Amino acid sequence: LGSQLNHLLLRRFSPRILLAAGLAVAVVAGMAVLGVALVGGSRVVALSVPLFVLVSATGFASPDSTALALSRHPEMAGSASAYFGSLRLGLAALATPLVGLGGGVSAKPMAVVIASASVGALAVFAVVAPRVRGEAPQEPVPQTAGETVDDVAVG
Repeated sequence: LGSQLNHLLLRRFSPRILLAAGLAVAVVAGMAVLGVALVGGSRVVALSVPLFVLVSATGFASPDSTALALSRHPEMAGSASAYFGSLRLGLAALATPLVGLGGGVSAKPMAVVIASASVGALAVFAVVAPRVRGEAPQEPVPQTAGETVDDVAVG
């Protein structure tokens, strides 16, 4: 659902703007998960809404992060895609034992990892985005509001 909404919004907004929005929503949802867990809402029902928003925000932001990352060097798109996928899986593999360190059946360790990862993703974006803002991508990626991938001429 998040990915499909992202696709529709690409007609009006650039991938960078949509990525920033998705990451911001993920941070808010991650903090909500943490808040619910800290006040003792470890029941699935209490965590369902913020976790749904978090997963939707991740699905919303993921296509833009991939497209923007791969657009920098289209001649190496296959290798870059493999690296990007491995990085995601590796970070997930690191998160699993971190949650396990909390032990028991509490949602607090999961919530701390989720909130930290969300804030970390937004922080990385905040550092990287200004550094590449002036560089033009080498593959057609919409950069202005109203422009879609279909509007961009393939070079």
